This record gives sequence, structure tokens and C-alpha cells, in this order.
Amino acid sequence: MIQHMCYGVRPLLVASALLLLPLQTYAQADQSQANQQDAGQQQTEQSTNRVQAIQNSPDEFEDEVVEVRGFVTEYREEDVETTRFYYIKDRYGDIIMVRTTGQLPTVGERYRVSGPVSIDPEMNSPYISEESRAQLSGATTTGTESTDSETQEAGAGTTGGGGTSVQTLLFVAIGAVVLLLLGLLVYVLLQRRQPQVSAQGGGSLSADTPPPTSNGNQSADESSSGRGPEPDEVVQDETVKMHVPPDNTLKFLGSLEVVAGLDDIDRIPLHRPPGQNGQEAEITIGRSSGPPYEHIELKPRTVSSKQAKLIHDGDCRVVNYASKESNPTRVNGEPVDLNESVEIEDGDVLTMGEVKLRYSDGLV
Repeated sequence: MIQHMCYGVRPLLVASALLLLPLQTYAQADQSQANQQDAGQQQTEQSTNRVQAIQNSPDEFEDEVVEVRGFVTEYREEDVETTRFYYIKDRYGDIIMVRTTGQLPTVGERYRVSGPVSIDPEMNSPYISEESRAQLSGATTTGTESTDSETQEAGAGTTGGGGTSVQTLLFVAIGAVVLLLLGLLVYVLLQRRQPQVSAQGGGSLSADTPPPTSNGNQSADESSSGRGPEPDEVVQDETVKMHVPPDNTLKFLGSLEVVAGLDDIDRIPLHRPPGQNGQEAEITIGRSSGPPYEHIELKPRTVSSKQAKLIHDGDCRVVNYASKESNPTRVNGEPVDLNESVEIEDGDVLTMGEVKLRYSDGLV
């Protein structure tokens, strides 16, 4: 019977190969087109000035018209109503100040800005006097700069959609073939095992009887590995990710009420992380991911990957890990120095980029 089953597999394998061959050809052609688009994108990026080069050699770029691309991180408040300043961070994480006489851009959005470089005599740092600005996420542009680059990027995204469709079809076909082969393999194994089970004596194991384990509590021990309780809920969207423990499992320390910058969430509860049984409990905050209960992931681009840390020892303190040149943690609007620890009280507002959180030592 096994030989007959093997003979039946051969036509299935041949049909699978014939099905996958044209799909693989389409995928290779689409990959070639995607590589050409990536090369064009890299060429466009090379024509854009790096902020680091301007910061390192401001005298060489003074009065020279440059072009930078990046995300707007924050505004700089000035007494002059006709002149405004904002900061833009490029893809390498470097930040430069931009002077504009028009409307301020939106924090968190990506723009292309061009204009001459000037040097601030008070801060002795370079800044760009904005002559034109274009939002790279599809919004309207200001100034005299054209939107050919955005049109090309939009066209590239549209062209790439067909490649994604072919790749999806290829993956579906591969998955279907794999499932068919696995189902056939399981059927063959069951056919081979069934006579052996029926031929055994009365005291032997049946096909449905699992073999005994050397330690009946092994799986229970493995499930309690000391990493804390399984989250009762994982709250995750485009702006935040946090883990909520089951009731009465971890000690409640307080909460962070969302004032601005996060969607679909009103409050972030704070619990003592597992294993931190001493006097101090530490919870980190940033854009990067981290372990459950020990880290709060804030996803807006204006938040640093390692933004701050909360230390709770009866009172609560916040330690800032973001430099002043980017987006430092602020307590009630006042920036906190790098690696500085500041005590916070009930009602104090923490600002991290575009996110604002009000600390509470108990749920309201």
C-alpha cells in the first residue's frame, strides 16, 4: 500500500512544480523592478544633504542652499510673531533647527526642506532659513518647490502593489502545496501505524494513549518560569504597546493619564515588575520594545528609542535618557538634563516628544 501511496505523490509533486514555476518567474521580475525603484530612491537620497555634515562644518555650508529630509520633532518658542523655528530630524537621527516665516509644520510628519544655511550667533549653531517645504506623506507643498519627487514616490508605491500581489499569490500557492503534502504524510503514517496498534495485546498502549512522562509536573514547572504572570491583556495600536497583568497578581504603583499623543487609550497603569521585590521598582519608557511590565513602548517617531525610566521607591522619580538636542523628557514643561533624576508628584505632566502623560499615584 505504501508503494501505491508513493506513486500517488509523484503526480502531485509534478503539478506543484508546474504551478510554482510561473509564479516564481513573476516574482523574480517584480523583484528586479523593485531593485530599480530602490536604486532610484537611493539616488534621490544621495542628493539630499545630511544634517550631520552641516553640523560638523557649518562654515563650509554658510549661505549655501541645502536640502534635508526628516521628521519634525518640536517647535521653538520665540517672541517674534513673524518668525518661527522648528526642529527636523533626518533618517540618521541628526537634528537641525529651521527658521520659517510661514505656518509651522505638523509635529511627527515627514518633510523635505530647502534653504540657505545661517549660523545663530547666540547659540553658535547652524540653522536653515526655509525657502521651500514639501510634506512627503502626500500633503500640499509650500513655497516654490515642485512635487515631482513626491509624484515619483507615489508612483513607485503604486507599481510596487502589483509585486506584492504576485508575492502574496506565490506564498498562498506554496502554503497550499505544503498543506497537501503534510496531509498526505500524516495519512501515510496513520496507515502504517494502525496495524501495529491493533496487533498489540490487551495491556499494551492504544493509539489514543499518550506515553507516560518521567515527571508529571514538568510542564507545570516550565509554565511558571519566573517571568511573571501571563498578561491578562496586551494593549497595542499604532501609538502604544503595554501589558496588563491579571487582577491581584502584581502590586499597583500608580498610573499615567494620557493628555496628548496616544490614540484609543486613556491611562497606562504601573505595576511592580516581577523579580523587583526590593524597595525600588524600575519601569523604562521608549520607542523600542521591552519585556512585559518592565517597559512601556511609545511608538510616535518623536519619542526616543530609550526615552526615560520611572523609579518607584515609595516616592516616584523620572530619569531622562534623551539629549536636549533631540527631544528630552520634560516635567511640567521644564526639560530634564541627560541622565538627571527628578522627583515627580501626583498631577505632574511628563512630556516625551508629542506624548504628554500626567502622573497619578492612584487610579482616579
